[in-house]
Amino acid sequence: MRVIFINPPSPMLLSDKGAPSMGILYLAAILREHGYEVVCWDMTGSPELADLFGRATEVFTQDRSLLLEAVSAIPDEFFSNGAIWAITVTSAQYHEAVNLLHAIKVRDHAAKVIIGGSHVSALPDDALHDGFHAVITGEADAFLVSWLDQGGPVGVYHSTAPRDLDRLPFPARDLIDLNSYCANLTVGEGLATTIIGSRGCPFSCHYCVRTLGDAARLLRVRDPWAVHDEVRHLDHTYGIERFVMVDDIWGVKRAWVEEFCRAFKPGAYRFRVNCRANTLHFDLLPAMKRAGIDVISFGFESGDERILHAISKNNVALNTTAVHACHDAGIAVKAYLIFGFAEDDARSVEATCRWIEAARPDSAQAAWLIPLPGTPIYQRAIAGGWRPAYHQLYHNGSDRRGGMSRLPWHMDETAEHYEDLCEWIEGYYAQPQPVVQCPCALTWEER
Repeated sequence: MRVIFINPPSPMLLSDKGAPSMGILYLAAILREHGYEVVCWDMTGSPELADLFGRATEVFTQDRSLLLEAVSAIPDEFFSNGAIWAITVTSAQYHEAVNLLHAIKVRDHAAKVIIGGSHVSALPDDALHDGFHAVITGEADAFLVSWLDQGGPVGVYHSTAPRDLDRLPFPARDLIDLNSYCANLTVGEGLATTIIGSRGCPFSCHYCVRTLGDAARLLRVRDPWAVHDEVRHLDHTYGIERFVMVDDIWGVKRAWVEEFCRAFKPGAYRFRVNCRANTLHFDLLPAMKRAGIDVISFGFESGDERILHAISKNNVALNTTAVHACHDAGIAVKAYLIFGFAEDDARSVEATCRWIEAARPDSAQAAWLIPLPGTPIYQRAIAGGWRPAYHQLYHNGSDRRGGMSRLPWHMDETAEHYEDLCEWIEGYYAQPQPVVQCPCALTWEER
């Protein structure tokens, strides 16, 4: 049996050629081991495909010429008897997946199109209603083979997440043009790509998804020496020496960090990792620097103590200490911020600006709050009357609001406060903030 993995465009990102879809590549490698033929249609890096499949689903399906154009854009060689089409999506890509489903069905009405990813893991019944043959939630590494062996039955299936990550093969990066991604990640000069050292996160931030099932919320780590072997493989195969470790949270376990630092010799490779201030092993920072960790990204979210308390995320003093400790070890810090929580107002803008001045992270990026399905904030927004429309477009509005509807707790001036924060950060760092794309439900004015 042939399985066609599809990675849809991500026009909501600054570049969808930054991070390959590791989930797809892991699944492809596992299916290969079990004798399945696998191919990958990587739709990223094509503005034409992004525009074609990125239309609102209502527009896409009602415009016959547009639908036929989309059908013709799908490579002919993919339409083979008995093939399974497998799409992975975030919430931002869901309307593209539905449009792909319609286009594939026009050409082959009997085609089996399945879907997975974070969005449908939270809203599986919606995807089944939209016409997908099967919806597979959570981490499918240990499930997809058995589902295929059973003939690929219809329905919603909840995966059992793998606990032993060291038993998984390296991702099948040869299925994509990896070099097309390697110049778009910033880890100093030179080619860079992504790698995973762990999965899962034990924390419960209010804006983060908790519905991926089974062990997916448990922290599971790879042997640092297995990570080392994969890094050496990527170096020898592609000449890549710089890596972004895209773990949800890196280095929680002290013994793991110590072994990682022993595995990587000074000067060999460079890394950017994601950490939390309350799990950072401050005394190990010099060793982390010697092992090649040049940048640590933190989801600080805000410089306002009120906000951090409301979303269960550390505190200002600890965040400041983390930045200073990293700097003392020669490690740069990237601060990720979110604005649009119920408590956000002019005071939180002021507090965040003053915190940046005091802590001095090397860069900062503020994002507008988008409630993700499966999060407490999403449930709160829905209860307040918010109506997300995942069949609609993701807009890139110059005012940074895009097409995102106003959340129930937002005041008339909330978006203006966010714009003030972004403009201040742009001025402080003398570089523009990314223009964040947001999902379209009701427009700000329509509320």
